Amino acid sequence: MKIPFSTALIIGSSRGIGRGIAVKLAREGVQKIAVHYRTRKKEAETTLSHLRQAGATGVLVQGDVSDATVAERIVKEAADKLGGCDIFILSVVSPLEEIYEHTLSTEVPLAKWQLAFDTQARGFFVCARTAAKYMTRGGRILALSYTPGGRTGGWQPWVGMGSAKAALDSMCRYFAVALGRHGITVNTISPGCCDETTVLGQTPQAVQ
Repeated sequence: MKIPFSTALIIGSSRGIGRGIAVKLAREGVQKIAVHYRTRKKEAETTLSHLRQAGATGVLVQGDVSDATVAERIVKEAADKLGGCDIFILSVVSPLEEIYEHTLSTEVPLAKWQLAFDTQARGFFVCARTAAKYMTRGGRILALSYTPGGRTGGWQPWVGMGSAKAALDSMCRYFAVALGRHGITVNTISPGCCDETTVLGQTPQAVQ
């Protein structure tokens, strides 16, 4: 079944899961897709190439969503380039070395916890509500979550992402209530750990 929307912005789509989502949307009929990246322009251009092969038009938007002002600018720029924003997806993650500390949660540096929270929770808060303003005929808002991190606390070094994702899950429920009257659905999905670029290049001990 083809997706009945024509424009999409995926935050964090230069590679990994975000790239896969972008290509799938293109194959399912989304005609114009904004590929977001922070520093990996070459990988983002590769995503654009995949989109064209799938029959869609792609544009690039760059910026760091952990900065609220930049996050809002990214969405507005994408909507201007696309002529709207029917679908918004948050699939971004900071480089592992910037948010991960191999220690107990009580010993993780505040700066690493804050960066994870700003990128995930605040980034979603700013981007999603900005994107919703362009969804004049209904729309879809989706965020990638990490349910085990918000519930179990088992992966101690992941406290920044885990707590940010827990906030993200809650925020999506609030936004779903606020935006449902406009035909906009808001959901999270939790794909779990997968064979993609976040863990590639790490030692087996670090991944474990």
